[in-house]
Amino acid sequence: MIYPTLLAAAMAALQLASGPTVQDHHEWAGVLLQTPSGYTYTAPERGTHEHFRLVLQIPRGDKIVALYHTHDSAEADPSTTDRFSEADISVAFALHVPSFIWVQYTHRVREFVPRGSVADYARDIVGYHVGGAPGRIVGTLR
Repeated sequence: MIYPTLLAAAMAALQLASGPTVQDHHEWAGVLLQTPSGYTYTAPERGTHEHFRLVLQIPRGDKIVALYHTHDSAEADPSTTDRFSEADISVAFALHVPSFIWVQYTHRVREFVPRGSVADYARDIVGYHVGGAPGRIVGTLR
C-alpha cells in the first residue's frame, strides 16, 4: 500500500509490527521507503528482546527514508523502553534517516531525527542519560 506521508506509512508499519511484539516480546523492525508515488514500508522482521537486524532487498527506484521498530515491555523499565537506545540513535545517524519506535508500555510512537554531523552526534549522545534519547512523540497506537 502507498501512503501520502512518511508519518502515515510509519504508523501503518508500526501498527502491523505491534501485534507480534505483544505476542512474542521481541522487537520487530523494517524500513520505510519513498517510492515514485508516495511512501511504503517493508514487512516487519523479527528481532530479539532488545535488538533487530535487517537484511533487505530494496526495489529499484525506491529509497530508504526511515527505520521503524518496536520496543517490548515484558521485562522493561519504562524509563528506558520509551526512549531510543544508543544503538537506535547510532543506526539513524549512520543511515542519515529518521527512526520511529512504538513502545508497548506506553503505546506511544516516537520519532528521532538525526541532525548535524558525527561530531554533533558524539556531543549529543553524552547529553542523553542512560537509556538513550526520547525523540518526539508523534502518535499513539493501541
